[in-house]
Amino acid sequence: MSDIAGNKASRTIDFMVGQEGEATLDAGNEPASQSVEFQATSSLDESPTMTITLLDATGEKVWVKTVSKFPYTYDLTDMNGNRIKPGRYRYYGSIVVGDRSVGTPIGEIVVIDPVAK
Repeated sequence: MSDIAGNKASRTIDFMVGQEGEATLDAGNEPASQSVEFQATSSLDESPTMTITLLDATGEKVWVKTVSKFPYTYDLTDMNGNRIKPGRYRYYGSIVVGDRSVGTPIGEIVVIDPVAK
């Protein structure tokens, strides 16, 4: 894509297509100030190994983690270990089993500043 001045831009969108209802990922506590507890279910495996991806409002990856034990407590940090800013974030999980890939529906969490004590 380019504008009339010849400036070019592109955007990559990652997504997975799977059978509906094969896997779910839920972030329990909302809004989140200290942590989020992810719970995963899958009809493919009793305890799935799932890659969890967190996206900011612009669709940029903020955090990615492969998890094999649920529930999993996420401490609201980015991939560099810094606390993420307050705001709305989307998340999804993906599972690869053999030659099959399964994605969960996209969920949303709201992160707020920690409560002062």
